[in-house]
Amino acid sequence: MAFLRENKHNSFTADELLAHLDGVGKSTLYRLISHLMMEGALREGMRGRCKTYSFRSHECNAHLHLYCEECGKYAHLSEDATNEIIGIISRDMGFDASALDWEIRGRCRECAK
Repeated sequence: MAFLRENKHNSFTADELLAHLDGVGKSTLYRLISHLMMEGALREGMRGRCKTYSFRSHECNAHLHLYCEECGKYAHLSEDATNEIIGIISRDMGFDASALDWEIRGRCRECAK
């Protein structure tokens, strides 16, 4: 968990996690991933055709995230920007958002170059 917290703006495939976690076997890692996802401490994503995993902080429940599908980096939008987007959705679409577990997927500035 310390490694994931320290790298909270990145996502990792299982193989990438294994490379960073000395002494952890693949089956142990997959059991740990399953457990952490059930607890809500890990988020699952996709980078191309590969599943990726990243740390999910409880503070992240209050704002939107931008996820780069190419490099796997996350950017955290401010709560003000998130509230503005939710307000636009509510006003323009008449949709009352009841949960905030969102990410907007695309390519970051560096990958779009």
